[in-house]
Amino acid sequence: MLAYMPKSRKWLTNEVRNRTTSTTTLIDSSITLGLDHARKGAAIVDVGGESTRPGAHRVSEAEELARVIPVVEALASEGVAVSIDTVRATVAKRAIEVGAVIINDVSGGLVEPEIMGVAASHKVGFILGHWRTPFDHESTHESVVNEVLSELTDRIKSALNAGLDPGHLVVDPGIGFGKSAEQNWELIAHVDEIQSLGFPTLWGVSRKRFLATMYNHDTHPWERDDASVDVGQALIHAGVWGLRVHHLDRYHVDETEREDM
Repeated sequence: MLAYMPKSRKWLTNEVRNRTTSTTTLIDSSITLGLDHARKGAAIVDVGGESTRPGAHRVSEAEELARVIPVVEALASEGVAVSIDTVRATVAKRAIEVGAVIINDVSGGLVEPEIMGVAASHKVGFILGHWRTPFDHESTHESVVNEVLSELTDRIKSALNAGLDPGHLVVDPGIGFGKSAEQNWELIAHVDEIQSLGFPTLWGVSRKRFLATMYNHDTHPWERDDASVDVGQALIHAGVWGLRVHHLDRYHVDETEREDM
């Protein structure tokens, strides 16, 4: 789950996903988890119903709606700031209608460009992710930092042309999306260049597969929590706007860093 704080930076966010075929059995547990994240201090709870992990199969629009809308509505009714993690304009629109305040599109509008118009017309936040070839995780990058900067610049122009308020735009460099482990590390090493685009940046490094290179053996996602925290803290100190995390209570944000942008 993830949240949008347009007047704050360096807030941590949590994710809850409902992406099983047994949708009805997980709605209540997803709501409970989201409320728990909010109580622990997550600024935003990000609700998604479709996996973007390598090898995952896409779900139908109807299934995605069935998975996320009850969760978004329940959390929003409790005062939780909710973002909808989707690449579909229809899903984004419906989620906004029941209380979502941000659209989080990992494709940056490449899958359905009209999603930017939805964000603009409803005056909600838009997290613009970088993923050169949506739903294909093979890297095609040769000079990843320069290419990500160039392609994000193009997507930002598209968002602004669609009528998005610049103050509602957050940029995500797409760690783990169609990039090799080495390329992910290279982007992190050049965090200042990503931030030079002039928009708040959100970084999703928690439990990502590239972190396994910090260990001497294969790891399950939950075994990467120490590495996730180490990298996340370094990004916080580098001045990023937000982190997408799994365990909020393991991170530290100095109160002096929670200042107006």
